Amino acid sequence: MSGGSIGTSPSMGHTRSVETAGSCDDLFFHALFIGIPTFLARAFMYLICCRCFCRTAEKEADGPGGDSSVAKAQYRLGPDGGTAADSVHLASTKKSDLVGSQFAQLNTLIIREMNEHVQRVHGVDEDDAREMLARVGLVEGKYDLDKATQAMNDATVEGVYGLTKTQRALLTNDFTKLNELTKAGEKPEWLKFLEELTGFFALLLWFGAVLCIIGYFLRYEADNLALGIVLATVVLVTGIFSYSQNSQAASLMSSFEKLLREEILVLTDQRPTLAGKDKEVDSWVKYNCHNSSLHFDAKYLVPGDVVYLNQGKKIPADIRLLSGDGFGVDNSPLTGEPDVLERSRLNTETDPKEATNMVFFGTDAKNKSAVGVVVRTGDETFIGKIAQLTEGTANEDTPINKEIHHFISIVSAVAIFLGITFFIIGFALGTDPITNLVFMIGIIVANVPEGLLATVTVSLSLTASAMFNKNVLVKNMESVETLGSTTCICSDKTGTLTQNRMTCAEVVFDKTIYRTDFVDPGADRFEDLSAVCEKSASWMEFYDALCLNTTATFTGEGQYTGDRVTPFFTKRSPTALPVVAWNGIDGDASEAAMIKLAQYMSPDAYKPSTGPLPVVTTDDPSSVKYCTAGPYGTDLVAKRRSIYPNRGSVNPASAKGVIPFNSTNKYHVNITNMTPVGSSEPSRYCVWMKGAPDRVLGRCDRMVKDGKTVDLSESDRKDIDNRLDRLMRKGRRVLAFAKYDMTPEETPAFPKDRSQEADKDGVPPHPFDGSAMNFPMGEDKDTDVHRAIEARLSEGDDPEVLADFRKHAHKKLVFVGMVALIDPPRPAVPDAVLSCQRAGIRVVMVTGDHPTTASAIARMVNIFTTDRPKTLGWRMVKGKPALRPDGGDFIVDPDPARYDLKAWFDEGKKVDLVEENAIVVPGWCIPAASTEELRPFWSFIFNHTQIVFARTSPSQKLQIVKAFQELEKEVVAVTGDGVNDAPALKKADIGVAMGIAGTDVTKGAADMILLDDNFASIVRGVEEGRLIFDNLKKSIAYTLSSNIPEIAPFLCFITIQTPLPLSTVLILFIDLGTDMVPAISMAWEAKEADIMRRPPRDSLVDRLVTKKLVSFAYLQIGVIQAAAGFFTWIVVMNDYGFAPHTLPGLGANDNFAKQVMYCKLNGGVWRNLDGVAYSASTDAQDAINAGFLFWDPSIHGSIEQCDFPSRNFVGELTAPTNTFDVENPASYVDYTGRLPVNTRESILALKDAGFVEYTPWRSRTSPFWRDAWLAWDYKEDGVPGAGPSVTDLVFFTIQQPGTWVIDPTSQTDDAAVGSTLADNLVRQAIGSDKTFSRATFVPPPVSETLDPVSLARQTADGSYIVNVASRMIQREALQHAQCAYFVSIVVVQWADLLICKTRWLSIYHQRMRNPAMNFGLVLETLLAAFLCYTPGLEVIFVRPLRFTHWLPAAPFSVVIFLYDEIRKSIMRSTSVARRQGQQVIMEYGWLARNTYY
Repeated sequence: MSGGSIGTSPSMGHTRSVETAGSCDDLFFHALFIGIPTFLARAFMYLICCRCFCRTAEKEADGPGGDSSVAKAQYRLGPDGGTAADSVHLASTKKSDLVGSQFAQLNTLIIREMNEHVQRVHGVDEDDAREMLARVGLVEGKYDLDKATQAMNDATVEGVYGLTKTQRALLTNDFTKLNELTKAGEKPEWLKFLEELTGFFALLLWFGAVLCIIGYFLRYEADNLALGIVLATVVLVTGIFSYSQNSQAASLMSSFEKLLREEILVLTDQRPTLAGKDKEVDSWVKYNCHNSSLHFDAKYLVPGDVVYLNQGKKIPADIRLLSGDGFGVDNSPLTGEPDVLERSRLNTETDPKEATNMVFFGTDAKNKSAVGVVVRTGDETFIGKIAQLTEGTANEDTPINKEIHHFISIVSAVAIFLGITFFIIGFALGTDPITNLVFMIGIIVANVPEGLLATVTVSLSLTASAMFNKNVLVKNMESVETLGSTTCICSDKTGTLTQNRMTCAEVVFDKTIYRTDFVDPGADRFEDLSAVCEKSASWMEFYDALCLNTTATFTGEGQYTGDRVTPFFTKRSPTALPVVAWNGIDGDASEAAMIKLAQYMSPDAYKPSTGPLPVVTTDDPSSVKYCTAGPYGTDLVAKRRSIYPNRGSVNPASAKGVIPFNSTNKYHVNITNMTPVGSSEPSRYCVWMKGAPDRVLGRCDRMVKDGKTVDLSESDRKDIDNRLDRLMRKGRRVLAFAKYDMTPEETPAFPKDRSQEADKDGVPPHPFDGSAMNFPMGEDKDTDVHRAIEARLSEGDDPEVLADFRKHAHKKLVFVGMVALIDPPRPAVPDAVLSCQRAGIRVVMVTGDHPTTASAIARMVNIFTTDRPKTLGWRMVKGKPALRPDGGDFIVDPDPARYDLKAWFDEGKKVDLVEENAIVVPGWCIPAASTEELRPFWSFIFNHTQIVFARTSPSQKLQIVKAFQELEKEVVAVTGDGVNDAPALKKADIGVAMGIAGTDVTKGAADMILLDDNFASIVRGVEEGRLIFDNLKKSIAYTLSSNIPEIAPFLCFITIQTPLPLSTVLILFIDLGTDMVPAISMAWEAKEADIMRRPPRDSLVDRLVTKKLVSFAYLQIGVIQAAAGFFTWIVVMNDYGFAPHTLPGLGANDNFAKQVMYCKLNGGVWRNLDGVAYSASTDAQDAINAGFLFWDPSIHGSIEQCDFPSRNFVGELTAPTNTFDVENPASYVDYTGRLPVNTRESILALKDAGFVEYTPWRSRTSPFWRDAWLAWDYKEDGVPGAGPSVTDLVFFTIQQPGTWVIDPTSQTDDAAVGSTLADNLVRQAIGSDKTFSRATFVPPPVSETLDPVSLARQTADGSYIVNVASRMIQREALQHAQCAYFVSIVVVQWADLLICKTRWLSIYHQRMRNPAMNFGLVLETLLAAFLCYTPGLEVIFVRPLRFTHWLPAAPFSVVIFLYDEIRKSIMRSTSVARRQGQQVIMEYGWLARNTYY
């Protein structure tokens, strides 16, 4: 555990931290505040976990007086052999439990584990659990692990089955308590929904809604109630929408997780059947399922299950090994240490967590295979206990989330700053607190793009679905955007760039290349294999190599049609290529191709004179029936193997004489008994080797020629090398075969612990040890393997076995021949590689194949554009070895570390790049040194634009990734499929695992999985990643541009004091209504045509929101939109009689729409209610007194100035009596609630200056006009400030039914509340522009006519009749104008949406092909119309507009569209495209450099 850390469970995923080098101070503080606490935390976790893991029975030593029951145990590991070292177990069992045989003790311990498991899942006591287990047959003595282990290891063992479905149901409580880790801290759905309603902005809106509702109950103003309801509704609706989107995204990712479920081979009581019948399919069971074992979901595992563990898989539970020595496991998920630890059935450790016969849930199987029994599952596993300690660990935000939150925090800070600033200004101007707070919230809402997070969620969800449809399963959604920033892709060859559909194209024996029937003759005209197979003795040797040195098997899939056997292959005609029908093969693609060739060319079926028998035609309806009885209806490879058995071909875990292929050795070894089964002759063993030609040929000193073994001369080696080179230049993957026929004298002795008994068929076991290599291998005596064996001897290993190594391992093998496999490139890959190169992404092949083969495939897929790339190699330069790409004699040295790199540093710097900028770098030329030490080496390699790394090991793959990241600062995506690729995938910025060929370990380490193993899918991922970033930019640009027309009205209201052009409610309708769907529709926008011709995004420069984007949205498009809004607002106000030049100042002091307006008029015509013009005189006051109240500018009339009376009386804060009554002026006394009101003196001051009551004729002719306004009864509701429910606080802010007459002796020092003009006029009239503290309210007289000053009269029954037309016209005109401003934003947003579809291209190229966007355009228009014209919505300050009032913004919309199209056109025309290889480099002009966001 030194230096390690206790990891989290696999279900929690992995995160990658990116560290950048900083100053010494940075490193110091990092160590002080991060490193040391992390170390202490890990140490603390280690102690806690050990405590959880290693509990002991506290009562074991109590003696007779103590509790003699066995303590509840965490684990029990049975002993092996009864020695002290082997009696370690994870339980406090008594010593008496540890006697007896290994399996007897294990059987007892497993039953006890089952008992405890039943107690946990059913909540019963020990006795009840024992009774429940007994009812299903799980009792001591009945559960035999020994036989179960034999059944898993040997397909010939019959009649042994695992746990039944009934037993499994008991142990899982009817499948409700499964082998899964409880997800830490998973929130219930109601809490997730509540969080959506209580975010920062949601709380802000809730606060505003509460204030509005409180304000309503204080003043009973319907405006405040409506605004409060709207704010609350907005929060609720957006919360529901966000919750819905997040739930859909979570559901989508959950469905993806189900595709990654782990399967395990388990011994069960289930038997596979054929066509629904109970007849077993022997070949399928024997070679795929090992008797009655089946693949099924690991989450159904229970204690007692016997499982088969294979390398590359995740360990699915805590498992005690029963067989499989040399099994390797990576415990880094538990310990943080990435070393591969050897595990076996024997235990040699006293620390339970280090037990060598235990493997733990969540760790990775690395080497070989094993059989084990499940001990603990789910939360009871070791890692489950750790996971429970980490439930509170918070998830770290991904880079794109951090960037979005960073952007929102900046915008929010600006919004809050502006809101608070305006609040302070409003407070200084005397605006009441509630109105001021709502006003502040409106400003904040106008600045913050509330729909952005929903857009992000939808974009990511859509991309996840799109990627899945394109066969890319994304584990971490935000990693797709990182893939869009990729600058380098390091890709495997086999299965990724190629189809992984291997076909045996040619075979080589007797130094001759023969073409098989599976390929067309082609231009090379190799000899036909069919012409020599019957007469060539060497072919039979080669055929045996194909059958006996492969482990792939036919599984039976495709082998049957109903209850009839399907022929192995079909042909459309006798001369056509055969098409294999048996598609089910258990094994890798290379071996699958070999056994297909062996099955096809079997001597039992293939007849050269007539071709394979029978010749099957798909047109012959009798062909299936004919072939059922024919030789091609049976598995001929299995038949050949059954004669010369190799137990390792069924289960390598039980075969000591098998060395599996790995990326380090690059060879596979099998040992078969060449004495036929049933023969009485002594066993004759043959060692078979298959692998890379350079690895196999170097171990041979003889060869098979004409069926005989002859010496392998140098001339023969050159001939073989020439044929090898010829095949590899065709892009073939070539594997060589060798053999060694051992004599009885060369057969090693059996190890002391190995049984020599034959099985029931009389087949003796192997005496060989693959790890000790006690058989011929062609090893050099000074190899690392030899030195390791010597070290084992010194440590006390069996000297007899190790002595056999010294005697036999160095013996050279016999070269048999080679097979050339064709794996054609995937059809989409060449174009995909070109797309990457055009996009500035370097595509690098990193493969284990030979350099020549790799180079040929690289040419086919466009990684290389030359036929003659340079090949780096050790060469003799001036008599000494040096790494050079050209010059000197080529030498291959398997250990380049022996040479001094000074030769490279001295000579390599002088090497000039030749014209062809492509290079092949073999793995043997990559020195094992740090990246910094090899800087000159890597710099030379990276100066080439086309690079292939061949014959690389997994460690070198990691070395290559580090070099790209550290020296080239590349954003690297890496593909991998093998277990050893996991470190490179983790190190890469984006790890991409193969879904078909990939192991569970690589899938766990990767960020995304290619379900079809196709490189073209990566390119589609790059496109999607770039598209996400593109569309988010476009959505933000669209959203931000409407902020300026939303903020500008408030700025005008504060600065030049116009009436407010746009209300807070309408801002909400824009941000969360009309703009929401169009903004989200950007997520569906297709990629621009040039998206894969741009260079990769520089994450440090090209941020999500840049200065250029802000400039575009705010200072360019936003300004035009604001101009459109103000122009529309002014047009509507003017149409209703309020001239533009009179508007500044009218919004001050909260007078507009609340008080009577007075204007100084020139000319014009005064009209009565019927439109008749006044002609008695030209005096305005005379006309008004005569009932001609409406002023019509006609032709020559004009408005000089408009104003409101100064409010120069401020009454007491509280009423002097408790009987205040709005309808009883006597109760007013001097009370106004400290609210300033105008007085008779201030009104007369305006009138004396030539101002008259202003009621525009244009409003009289408008649709909103009501005749009742001219004589409104203040007892009736319908106008603000009237009605029986009006409060005193509202009453004193509205036009009143009478006038106040001030007491001149009550002057204060406070200034009157009015405009400069109004204050000056009242000062001229009464000698003071101060406020007064006492006044008398004078109600209007009882009369049939209105008082000309108060515009009110009193009826005989005491009712007040008031002319409210002036202020109601102001109110209606303003709300019509505000609604028109709102509509104008919708109109200009049409153009904004269109221009934001592209960042570079014209909309002509992009077209209107986004259905969601087209729908959004229609929807926002319909929504605006719905709000304007739906009856009853007037309470939310919208009005039914004239159709002509939709049109003023249209020219601005056209201007926006043309402006941006011209801008993009100039950008394209002034930017020069320069080709660099396949990539097009843009040299941007001035406009593009400053406006291309």
